[in-house]
Amino acid sequence: MKQFDEKIQNASGQNLYAFNASGEIRKSAINESCMLFFITKTYSPLLTPTQLYDATRQFWYRVAEDNRTRMPNGNLKYPIALSIYDSVVVSVYSILVWFEAGATFSTREMPIEERVDRYEFIGNIIPNHPLLGQKIIDDNGSGIRANQQGYGYIN
Repeated sequence: MKQFDEKIQNASGQNLYAFNASGEIRKSAINESCMLFFITKTYSPLLTPTQLYDATRQFWYRVAEDNRTRMPNGNLKYPIALSIYDSVVVSVYSILVWFEAGATFSTREMPIEERVDRYEFIGNIIPNHPLLGQKIIDDNGSGIRANQQGYGYIN
């Protein structure tokens, strides 16, 4: 369950609450095959659900083809997308299909010349996923860290 503990105000004076983890789970204890999308540079408590979705799904560089295409059984290798901010899962989506960057409607833009080797997915939100609100930690108890690529994999 999500917790919003730290009260902050936006420029309009509206009260907002910063996202804090409701629990911790070791990365090694997660049994689902998931892609982790570290949205450190784009996350804000002011994002609309659509903006959060677009920040999670778009403009990922060099996602391997075998991770973007369906296996012979019809499933994706990584069907679950986790939006990660400060090691906490802030949103969860099922990945339906991958496209080249810029192919789908979006709240974000990227110049055409920067879209080479970049990809985006479309999917559905999973509002009650058990990882939602959890802080993912590594085996030494530290929160998982974003990598330079901006995404990673579990299982």
